[in-house]
Amino acid sequence: MIKDLYIGISRHFKRFFLAIFFAYTTIWAFLEPLMSILDLKTNSFSWYWFSAYLLVSIIIATFLVKPKQSVKFNLINTNTKVIIEFGDLFKSEGHKVIPVNEYFDSLIGKPVSPKSVHGIFIEKILGGYKQILDDAVNNQLAGKEIDIVNRPEGKKNKYPIGTTITLKHNESIYFLFSLCNSDNDCKVTCTPSLMLKALEGLWKKLELKEMVLILIYL
Repeated sequence: MIKDLYIGISRHFKRFFLAIFFAYTTIWAFLEPLMSILDLKTNSFSWYWFSAYLLVSIIIATFLVKPKQSVKFNLINTNTKVIIEFGDLFKSEGHKVIPVNEYFDSLIGKPVSPKSVHGIFIEKILGGYKQILDDAVNNQLAGKEIDIVNRPEGKKNKYPIGTTITLKHNESIYFLFSLCNSDNDCKVTCTPSLMLKALEGLWKKLELKEMVLILIYL
């Protein structure tokens, strides 16, 4: 909670102070006439009233800049509702989609950054047992068309963009699909055209499953 408020204020510093100003003027514009009608004498307590106005204004402004937890909207001319949630992907319910490179690398370090969603999945969901991912790739993609690339680090089997495998953990199905190109220095890149191609391969895999909720983290 406190962290969210701090992030909101730091990201929208100017808007935070503007919100304080407008909240203060709104409160003053509402309460001052009301006090006049009720004949409440506030002259001798002007400092206290100012402090109270300011405190309430700061509270209002703080919550106005607080990061949203979710955004919902309907796709025009469809019955589809899109819900974008902000937070820890792996604490959410439902099935998840994880982007990986075209080699389906599994070694945490240079090939797979521990800070990436791919790396967090291996360490947090698979408990660091990368062999689980390796076995799923070998079993599910056996016989698939591949290129052999002699890379300094990481795997050498290169799969087409959009190639997708699944791993089940507890009540969730994880769809790992190749989204990015990885060079010999293990730096990944993705273009809009690659993304469309990757998503096309992902959709084909999703058509084979009955999906309730899919969380895509790109």
